[in-house]
Amino acid sequence: MSARVFGSMVIFLLWLAVTGASHAFVLSGTIKDGDGKPQEGAEVFAYDSLLTRRPADFISSKTAKDGRFSIKLPERQYWVVARVRGGDRFGPLMPGDKHSGEPVEVEPPREGEARMDFTVADIREAAQSRRKTRDDYVRVSGRILTMKGTAATDAYVYALPHDQQAGIPPFISSWSNENGEYVLFLPPGSYRIGAAMEFPPDSRQLSDVVLSTGKEAHADVRLPHDPRSDAQGHPDEESDE
Repeated sequence: MSARVFGSMVIFLLWLAVTGASHAFVLSGTIKDGDGKPQEGAEVFAYDSLLTRRPADFISSKTAKDGRFSIKLPERQYWVVARVRGGDRFGPLMPGDKHSGEPVEVEPPREGEARMDFTVADIREAAQSRRKTRDDYVRVSGRILTMKGTAATDAYVYALPHDQQAGIPPFISSWSNENGEYVLFLPPGSYRIGAAMEFPPDSRQLSDVVLSTGKEAHADVRLPHDPRSDAQGHPDEESDE
């Protein structure tokens, strides 16, 4: 190889490096647990579309004790979530794994870094942290049903305030029993409620409910899909690579 050809290749590679770097941005922030403490061992998963039940396009390094993360991404729109996995890095979420909820949209900034913080929680932790703690909470009870009207066991009801569009549901019931019965305590107000067997829940099919102080409420809630469909290819949890 002549010196001229070699020099041209070096210049070309340098040009690729410079142009590639100019079309990327850094997303950084802090991941915390449900108590607001930095979460160690968390990762950020970035997807180039809303189809997040598939391997991620980019995955950050695991956070240290300070909960901080930083990930460099090619310049385009992304949907991102944060997770903590106790076992394998890939595959369905397992009991004890933590998740930040619905994917959050990220646009490349005009200049500087993009900043985003996450809160991750396990469904059991979330349910325990949202127990009835005040006398003015309203007791909501009923049954969780499948699309065919049968009792759904080991499911839960969750509630989103009307002004919350995404993220971990702030109110989650205990698991339903063999009759599909559940109990959920909520402050008075307006909510959108739904039922799920997976976490995070599919929040596309919700019902409106308005709760008043001093009154109990009854609400039967249907799952958005038949649990049997999970065994036939319905992704009941997100899978990552």
